[in-house]
Order: sequence, then C-alpha cells, then structure tokens
Amino acid sequence: MERIANTPAARGSEDGGIGTGSWASATMRRVIVIEFVTLDGVIQGPGGPGEETSGGFAYGGWVRPYADPAQTEVIRRQMNLPFDLLLGRRTFEIWAPYWPRHADVWPGVQTATKYVASNTLTSHAWGP
Repeated sequence: MERIANTPAARGSEDGGIGTGSWASATMRRVIVIEFVTLDGVIQGPGGPGEETSGGFAYGGWVRPYADPAQTEVIRRQMNLPFDLLLGRRTFEIWAPYWPRHADVWPGVQTATKYVASNTLTSHAWGP
C-alpha cells in the first residue's frame, strides 16, 4: 500500500513548484469515480446496514432496493477493467476485512494497487 499524502506528486514536485522538476513530464492518469449518492448527497453506508454507522447513521444498505440490472451491468463492466484504487482511510478500513473474503464477487480488487489518503495508516496486509 502506498500513502499519497506525503509523495512528491501530492506536494507538487520535488523542487517545490507545481509543474516543475521530475514530475512535470509524468503522464497524468484519468480518475474514474464510481459512487453511489442519493439526491440529497448521502454517500454513507450504501452496501449494508452495519457498513458505516458513524454519527448515528441508521440507513446503511440503502442502495440495494434501488439497484436495477442496467446499473449493475455498467458497474460490473467498469469494475472488471484493470484499475488501481484511490481510497480514504475509513473506506479502506471497511473494505480491507470484507473484500478478501469476497474475491469471487470482485476478483480484481485483490491485485489492484491501493492508494490510501491517510496521515495515520502507513502499511497494511491487504495489498498490493
């Protein structure tokens, strides 16, 4: 696992200027976001009732009743392409114990490089 919070790319460049130094010639990759969000902006706990209950959130699992075959197919197609993951620490801590036990559902997640935005998490067994 790599931390992105303290890399030269996150700081701008090795010599302090954005767009200068050795990072200036690096190829920028596209960031594709797959997110479940309600019309009023809720993204918390879409997968299951106990997924993320901070702040007293009691509506976990809200996505399943609204999923349809077209949405499921689009997401499945995207998730089966080669990819890396850019995750926040809390999402990573939810996913790390879950996805290794469900590799049959999303095999690519096991081999994807995981970039975790965190000031506290520096390594983890779930990699690469």
